[in-house]
Amino acid sequence: MSDLENKQSLPHGAKGVDLGQAVFVVARDKLVMSSKNERHHFTLHFGTKSKIMDIHRKCTAADGSVSYTTLFSISHANLKLLLQEIALSAMNALRGVLRPLGPGWMVRSRVGAVVGLIPVESSDIQHVTRLRRQKLVIDQEKIISRAKIPEFLEDLYELPDGETFTLISCKNATHQKMIGVGFKFTTPAGQPRLVWFNNRRLFDEIERLGTLLQDKATKYGTFHVSPPWD
Repeated sequence: MSDLENKQSLPHGAKGVDLGQAVFVVARDKLVMSSKNERHHFTLHFGTKSKIMDIHRKCTAADGSVSYTTLFSISHANLKLLLQEIALSAMNALRGVLRPLGPGWMVRSRVGAVVGLIPVESSDIQHVTRLRRQKLVIDQEKIISRAKIPEFLEDLYELPDGETFTLISCKNATHQKMIGVGFKFTTPAGQPRLVWFNNRRLFDEIERLGTLLQDKATKYGTFHVSPPWD
């Protein structure tokens, strides 16, 4: 649990992240998630001293009274076993959604590419966010200023390994939409390759892994309140 305990500071000296409807606050030994439209929030407590990680919910009633409910708990030892058990399934799932990508298919399918919309390195986050009320918020203008459309699709092969680009369907001229994310890598033989994943397939796999994670959490931890939690 050392990675959780040694929390890295957020860019701009922020104390949390504002994602619109949800706000995440990073505090010592815990991560707090709250909804702007609800009177409760959830806390993931890492359990640095107790060696037991838990999730609890804090509810504030209309009269101002506060109640706490423990939803789930797991020891650090069992959390390690849980992660080890689902690691292979997670890797296989992510590997399974990747598909080869070629400029020819992109032209025939009327799919374009935009480079720079998604930060690759953690240090890039500071360049696409700003500080508001001590929270990081995404700055649309900064993102747009970093975005680049390659002159030729073959230029994607010149990107650094691991560089991501967003795939945009242009079949509907008035309603273009993001359909996935691609990236470039180089084979051991030195050949550049492009691969991508479809958003819908990725979300399906994430949902399947969520079910698997809940099964393993039941095996190794304790649900004090059965999910879903609201």
